[in-house]
Amino acid sequence: MLYPLLILNLICTVIPLSLQDKKKGLLISISILFLFLALRYNFGNDYPAYYRMFYSHNLSGFLDAKIEYGYALLCTIFKPLGFFSLIIFWSAFYCLALYKTIRRYIPPQYYWLVIMSIISNADLVFFGASAIRQTLAFSCILFILPYLEAKKPIHYALGIVIASLFHQSALMFIALYPLMYLKLQNKTFIIIFGLIVLAFITILKSQFESIVNLITASYFEKYIDRYGDSEQVIEGGLAGTIIRMIFLFLFLWSMKFETNKIKSIFFILAVIGIVIFTMRNSASLQRFTLYFGYMMAFSFSYVLEFIKKKSHIFYILVMTILLAWNINMAITFASQPESSFEYITIFESDKIYIPL
Repeated sequence: MLYPLLILNLICTVIPLSLQDKKKGLLISISILFLFLALRYNFGNDYPAYYRMFYSHNLSGFLDAKIEYGYALLCTIFKPLGFFSLIIFWSAFYCLALYKTIRRYIPPQYYWLVIMSIISNADLVFFGASAIRQTLAFSCILFILPYLEAKKPIHYALGIVIASLFHQSALMFIALYPLMYLKLQNKTFIIIFGLIVLAFITILKSQFESIVNLITASYFEKYIDRYGDSEQVIEGGLAGTIIRMIFLFLFLWSMKFETNKIKSIFFILAVIGIVIFTMRNSASLQRFTLYFGYMMAFSFSYVLEFIKKKSHIFYILVMTILLAWNINMAITFASQPESSFEYITIFESDKIYIPL
């Protein structure tokens, strides 16, 4: 049982919910999350591999192993200080990006819900702590969202390039910039977008998975080599699928009335996240959940903000579904018996300063 993650979730959720100063509550919660991540040891499937790679490779060795230059350079910089210094930096960079994004784009009364949705989702906290390079890339994406909002193409493109130096998958976010010039609230656009999404989930499911695997094999071969074509079980069964379809409807419906372009883009990415969560049956697709899962967590707050203005009964119903969904995910993940899910700190390691 991963009790520490349940305790972390409870504390980080209650603090911004109970404090009158929501910004202060958010800061405290993110600070606690930082400590949880910065002090972890051997937490996550990839942690041992990153640990050994850090000490066994120099800069040229990283590049020979097809590791992105940004991460290779980062490891070279931190090598004199040890691997745990890199983890502390990673945790601070990620938590700062998360804090700034939530502060900028999430209504204060829903800080607690976003934090809860993020920590409850194993694909975000656990997988993010394991996929160090990809989380660094995603953090860079969060930092450059203001450039996207301000329609500064050069600054945004430069940020994408920097993010791709940590994980090449970040390059796909360059496609967000043209969306800033589209009328995303257009009813026709939303209907067509929704129908395409439903088509991908149903009749085009196998074709879409084949395309993703083909792209991965062609341009990201190292991930095929490293993760293979392992099958993933769709979580939640029929009930989980029904709830995701409810979320899909809510995202598309709310997007029609959203005037903020960044929030509309969050809705689009959240809908794509629904597709990924529903269809992922390979390691290639699973890795994308890290990006789109956060957008789903952000979008929940916009849905509730909109629904509350329309119907208090509907608001209570949706809030209940969200809470049940998050609590179920948190308990399910915390109940996993695998050793990689066990949380221990660096103080329990006898090799803090000694390479493996």
